[in-house]
Amino acid sequence: MRWKQPFVLVTGIIALSIIVGLSISFFSQTDKTEREEDFLQELSAETTGETVDKEESVQENEVVQHVVVDVKGEVNSPGVYDIKEGERVIDAIDLAGGLLEDADPVQVNFAERVYDEMIIYVPKQGTENVTNPNNFEQNDKVRINYANREELETLPSVGPAKAEAIISYREEHGLFQSAEDLQSVSGIGEKSLEQLQEFITAD
Repeated sequence: MRWKQPFVLVTGIIALSIIVGLSISFFSQTDKTEREEDFLQELSAETTGETVDKEESVQENEVVQHVVVDVKGEVNSPGVYDIKEGERVIDAIDLAGGLLEDADPVQVNFAERVYDEMIIYVPKQGTENVTNPNNFEQNDKVRINYANREELETLPSVGPAKAEAIISYREEHGLFQSAEDLQSVSGIGEKSLEQLQEFITAD
């Protein structure tokens, strides 16, 4: 039975080789997996850092513009206020503490957008013929860049619809550079402009 001893020895060596090979393969695969996980973690951290940097950069570039308005009349705290560009008259009045009890809100356009150096005047109830300080007339002409709806409706052939169209166009496109620019407003053509010419100014 001596021949069995070499056979057993060879079998043992083969089995040991298989075990060693499997162990090496297992640990190599484990090491590879750990390296992949480390790489993914590093990549995730770098991506997160880049995202944060981009967000901070965007926030730095978003500079909010401000304008200064003067709130007068029947408000709790009349005065000069700094407000974000594009805000409404109602926001400026809120900064001034809101309306007093005897204020007349009917004569105020709360939805109008504010602009730099704007005067917001809140009249008292029962006050007649109150005019907007922004809209002082030159030679009895209506300032189309600052007139409110009621003032625009005093013009020939301008009713509520055209007055609203003028204000909407002004808010969307900015101030009129000349009286002729009114022709860009829907419903106002060459003939309408001829009727309005002597009553309006773009100053």
